[in-house]
Formats: sequence, structure tokens, C-alpha cells
Amino acid sequence: MATIYQDIDVHYAIDRIQTILDCGILNRKYELTESAFIEVMIRLSDLLQRADSLGKRIRFKDDVKLFPPNAKGRHGVRDITDAIRECRDAVCHPQANGHYITPEGYPKPPRAPKDNCAQMTFGMTRGKTKWIKTPQYTIESDYEDDVCFFFGAHRIYLNRHIKRAFKELKPIFPLRSFR
Repeated sequence: MATIYQDIDVHYAIDRIQTILDCGILNRKYELTESAFIEVMIRLSDLLQRADSLGKRIRFKDDVKLFPPNAKGRHGVRDITDAIRECRDAVCHPQANGHYITPEGYPKPPRAPKDNCAQMTFGMTRGKTKWIKTPQYTIESDYEDDVCFFFGAHRIYLNRHIKRAFKELKPIFPLRSFR
């Protein structure tokens, strides 16, 4: 029974994510949309990391911007679990590399200078949009039917990423509702 507190934390995270998704605050830009997004990223990343530690990693790559790992094999994005982790790190740490885009359109590597890097913290768009276009890269939302959130070079879709990852996580942590 040593996992009882962990189970309560997992259940609470699932319940909070579901509550935020159900209220619709992430569908449009409101005063508290960014706060709701931050909470979802923190809780969803925690659940994804827990699933990974159980050997049940959520691995889909559909519409995920993939980035190679650095020289030490860290901080790459190979699937949705990594993409959510990188966004979570950016929302929790104002100086995190996830806020910065290199001139080539990649996330700023750890300990690399910020010189010549663009900074983007919480961009949000609904529908198909070219958010930033440079000769080297484009930051864009590809779908008319989705909401897209941007942190630096990272892109997270509401329906294609957040809701899908959450749907795939719920069977891994079957719990009764407090409601």
C-alpha cells in the first residue's frame, strides 16, 4: 500500500486535466488560458513520465516537431512524451532553453549563448496559421480545426497532442473519480 499517495496524486492530476479540458478554456484566448495551459503541461508531463517509468511510454509522433538530441544524447524530441516534457520545462522555467529558437529553427541547446536566438513564450493560435516565417524556418499551425500552442521552436496541438496523449494515458492509470 505504499503507492496510495502516488495513486491519489495521479488521480488528482487526471481529474484536473479533465476539468480544464471540459471547461473549454484552452479553446480560445482568455485571461487565464495561459495559466490553464501551464497546469495541463505540468500535470500531463508528470503522467507521461510516470507511464514511461512503468514501461508504457506514449510514443506517437503525428504532427510532433521532432528534434535530435544534443551531443550528450539529451533534450531531443523523439515523440509526444518528449515534446510535452520540453513545453513543461519551458512553462515552469522562464529562462529555459525551450523559450529560444536558434537561427536554424531548433530549440537552443543547453549552455549555448542566447545570441541570435529568437524568444517565444506562449504563442497561441486557432486554425491554420503561419506564426513566424524566416528564410530558415517557419513556426506554424497546420490545421484549421485545432488550437496550437507555441513555446520557442516547440508546437503542441490541443486536439492532436494534448487530448490524444491524455486519452492514451487514462487506461494506464484506472482510478475511480472523486466527483
